[in-house]
Amino acid sequence: MVSSCPFCQLAATPPPKTTFLRTPHVLGVLDIQPLVASDAHLLLIPVSPSNTTPGPATGHAQTLDEVDPLTARELGYWLATTVRALKTIITRARSSSDHSSSASNDEVAINVVQNNGAGAGQVVDHVHFHIILRQSGDVDPRTRFLQDQKNFYNSQSGPTAAGESGSRSNNGAADWTQLRNRLSYYAQVYGRGPRTDLDEDAEWNMELVDALRQELTKIHEQNEKAEHKL
Repeated sequence: MVSSCPFCQLAATPPPKTTFLRTPHVLGVLDIQPLVASDAHLLLIPVSPSNTTPGPATGHAQTLDEVDPLTARELGYWLATTVRALKTIITRARSSSDHSSSASNDEVAINVVQNNGAGAGQVVDHVHFHIILRQSGDVDPRTRFLQDQKNFYNSQSGPTAAGESGSRSNNGAADWTQLRNRLSYYAQVYGRGPRTDLDEDAEWNMELVDALRQELTKIHEQNEKAEHKL
C-alpha cells in the first residue's frame, strides 16, 4: 500500500456502495467520473491492502508490468468475468425494455482501456482497467462534443464569418486551445468524449451494482463447478 495512492486508500477502507467486486487481489467499482456517453463505466483495480510498502510484489503497481504473477492471474480472471457479467446484464435489460426487437438484439459493445504512464493518458499512478459500455449507433462523442463546444463558443463570441460584425473575447484563442487539448486527451485515452461526476444515488447506478454482484457470483460459482468436473 502507498498512503498517497487513492486506489490503495480505497482498498484499505470500507468499500463504497458503488463497489461491485472485492477480493484479496482485485477491487471493482463504478468510475467516479464516468464518461457522459456511456451507461456503464467500471474500474477494475489490482490491490492488496495488507501490504504497506510499494513495489512490484506488494499490491501497489503503477503500471501493468509491475503486477505480481498471482495478482495478474486474478486480475485477468475477473476482467474477463466482469465483461461477461456486464454483457449478460445489458442484454437482459435490453430484451426486457421497450426497445424494438432489432435494437434489443444489437451486440453489446464494450471498450476495455488500460493506460500505462502519463504519456499514454494514465492519471492515477496505480494500475486500473476501464470497462466502458458502448452504445450501438451512437454518434461519435468526439464529433458531437467538438460541435457542441463550437456552437457554445460562437454563441458567446458573436458572429465571425467573413463580412459579419462582432469579435471574440480576449480569452477566445486561449479557450479554444484548451478545448482542443482536452478533446485530444479524450480521443487519445477513450475516444468517448467528456466526463462527469458519478451520481452514486442514481437508480440505474445502484441497480447496475446489485446486478453485477449477483451475476459475478453466479458466473464464479459456475466456473468453480466446471473446474471441479475436470
